[in-house]
Amino acid sequence: LNSLVGIADSGMDGYANEHKRISQKVKREYGDTNPHRICHILVREAQHSLEGLKEICAYIGDKLGMQTMAVGPIKKPSQALLKSEKKYGGDPLLVTDYCRASLFVKDVASLLALIEIVLSKYANIVRRIKLSKLKCDHSALTGGYRDCKINLDIDGHICELQVHLISMWLIKEGKGYTHYKDCRDHNVDVSSFDISKTLTGLEREVL
Repeated sequence: LNSLVGIADSGMDGYANEHKRISQKVKREYGDTNPHRICHILVREAQHSLEGLKEICAYIGDKLGMQTMAVGPIKKPSQALLKSEKKYGGDPLLVTDYCRASLFVKDVASLLALIEIVLSKYANIVRRIKLSKLKCDHSALTGGYRDCKINLDIDGHICELQVHLISMWLIKEGKGYTHYKDCRDHNVDVSSFDISKTLTGLEREVL
């Protein structure tokens, strides 16, 4: 896994100064349209692409004998707008999970088999395979979660296939996801934190 190279994988998705290598298609009609309206348009596109994503998930699931998968829900315009503001400088075109689905694999070998199926069957619509979060030399998501993301262009709209390792997902479905969400919502930059300055002035008895 550590030796594999993803597709259009910057390795820093959602972080400061990241240059995301994929986006929704730029259209002339967006020129005089505000971001909130663009989100509504992209949600309609996502609804149109959902059936195609379901078919892809069903094909992959059948090939790998998967028992569980989750498709949707479509991201709401308000959610997409908030995500674009928090992660992408307000650009709703950089949100690529309006239409999304989740597949669950038991181990890394199954994940690699899934990627092989995607590349052999759907290579012409693959826009990104993000593996970096699963590699030991890359930091995990806030809260420690790791997964693989595959973005596919379905009918002109980029959708997201999230591939989860079952062992990680079981933690997420417990208190793990709550921890992740709390860390994400209350994220603080501690890179310049200086404990000595914080303690300056406190009485010795307090310390």
